[in-house]
Amino acid sequence: MNDSHNLKSKLNTILDSGKLYAKNRDFAKAKEQFDFAFDVVDQMTENPDSYTETIILSSRSLVFSRLSLMYFLQGDYAASLDADFRDLELLIQLEPIYRRLHPDQEIINVQNLIMTYTCIADCYNNIGDHENALKYANEAISRCKEEMYTWGLSALTNSYYYSYLSMTRICCGLGSTQKALTYCREYLTICELIPDYPDTKKGEIHYMKMKAICNQIAETGAYK
Repeated sequence: MNDSHNLKSKLNTILDSGKLYAKNRDFAKAKEQFDFAFDVVDQMTENPDSYTETIILSSRSLVFSRLSLMYFLQGDYAASLDADFRDLELLIQLEPIYRRLHPDQEIINVQNLIMTYTCIADCYNNIGDHENALKYANEAISRCKEEMYTWGLSALTNSYYYSYLSMTRICCGLGSTQKALTYCREYLTICELIPDYPDTKKGEIHYMKMKAICNQIAETGAYK
């Protein structure tokens, strides 16, 4: 069980199981799986000769990320926020480590950070705390724009999608229809700057969904 491959494989299996239970709304079994996942990460922590700091921190971050999703689907936004902030602490801790030891993989942590800011914004929006929702959605978008100069637009198109979608929801909730439309249209423009992106499976889904949302807001003035 101390073998790195075995523990990582076990962790991935447990996380996949927990995610599936959560999506099927069996939250008790999902929580049980995530508790098991934390136990596996603890085992990794107890074997520093087998597991690097990066592996341990990123693994724990992933568990909190999946736990947050479970709580979000459950409608427990306070618990989802708590998991997101724990995740955020780990991702911030990982930033200088990736920069120093794994600069070619740093983009993964950047993408995860942006996604976590977006998740926090969505939680705050759902509990009606629009001030904090705007704060974290703006942080996600700012990171997209900042990191674009290092990694390029293609590497961050999915990050732009999630952060702009979050901001669109928030603006609609505040009655700022024109601002919501601006974010939708800006994302569509980003896609048009990368002709190959809408041709990918995920890219096509994101592009068509944002286009439909843009049309819905233009026609009805609302989107949830």
